[in-house]
This record gives sequence, structure tokens and C-alpha cells, in this order.
Amino acid sequence: METFASAHMVLPLCCWDYHADPQRFLRWICDLEAMGGQLLNPPVTLRWNLRKTYLLGTAQSGLAVPAAIHLPTADEGTIERHMRDRGWDVAVLKPAMGQSGYGVRKVDLAQRLGWSLDDEGTADTLLQEYLADIGALGETTLTFIDGEFSHAVRRNLAPGKWRAHQRYGIVPNASMFPTRSSARRANTSAQRRSCRPMPGSTASCSRMGSCSPNPS
Repeated sequence: METFASAHMVLPLCCWDYHADPQRFLRWICDLEAMGGQLLNPPVTLRWNLRKTYLLGTAQSGLAVPAAIHLPTADEGTIERHMRDRGWDVAVLKPAMGQSGYGVRKVDLAQRLGWSLDDEGTADTLLQEYLADIGALGETTLTFIDGEFSHAVRRNLAPGKWRAHQRYGIVPNASMFPTRSSARRANTSAQRRSCRPMPGSTASCSRMGSCSPNPS
């Protein structure tokens, strides 16, 4: 811990398993903060971003994020009822805490008899609308630093895939750095979507218009 505390800046980019022991991760953040360590993003941002329920708050703020429902427990009947109520033929079920595609599954009403939902994977989850166009268009992330557009990266999905993550075979395009005119358009678009930094400082905006701390 002393090594972290004495560092000029700590970037917690490789905590791939924090969801397996979140209290330990939170204690690490708290201890480092108490010792005067410099985290980027700040501790308040890391705590806020720990659970995907932050998406519900961003939606209430008027940001264009995929519709989501928090389910403390999710059995087949509950999932089916919520999907039918909202007119979703396909949805995504994911743990409220996780990353890199951990525990994420696609549920299709047409295949509901074949759903296999174990207890571990259905406690404290988010049920989210499925955006089919990501499979065709990929996902473009616009990164803003201190409110100014810095660059964008587009991640194209492998054929037949629906999750935009490298473990599922995405093909990232080279980073796109802005010209003066493209930066102006991006900043204007962000302002129209009320894309402000969340707790902390920097933020990144996805092509769907959602905002999340960067890094996540």
C-alpha cells in the first residue's frame, strides 16, 4: 500500500476481478485515500461507477441511455413480465456489478423455454433493452477530457457477436483524433445531450449518448 500511496498517480486499470470481492476493492480505495494517495479517477468516481445502477440515475437526468430495470432477484417469470410490459422481444440480463462481459446474457422471449438462469447469475441484476444495431454498426466511444473532445475509437463486432468487448472478438479501428471542425461538432453534440462529467472529473460519451467515468 505504501508504494501506491507514494506514487504520483495511481490508475486502477487492471482490477479485472473487483466484482468478485467488491468490499476488498472498496477498502483498498478507502485505505489509499486515507494515506493521501492520488487516484485517477478520484475515489468518489470509482465508488459511483462500481455498480451499473448508475445508469438509472443517468437516465433520470435525461441522458439517452438504453432503458434498464434493476432486479434484486430475477426469475424467469419476472424477466418475462418486465419484457412484455415494455415490448422487448430481446433483452440483456447482466449483474449489477461486473465487467468484461462477466455474467452477461441475452434473453429472447421466443426462446424462453430454453432459458437457464442459475441463482448466482440472477441476484442483483439489471435487465436492459437490447440494441440490435450495435451488431451491425459497432460501438463508437467519444472521449472528453475536462469537457473537451479528445478522440474517438470505434469497435466493430465479429460476425454473429453482440457484445462490444475484446474477449468476444471485436476489431477496434484506429483512434480518430479531431480536426477543429469535428471537435466543435462533438462538443456541441455533447452539450445538447447534457453530457457532463459524472462524480470526479473526466467522462466519456458513447455513441448512444450515455456518460460514464473514464476509465471504467
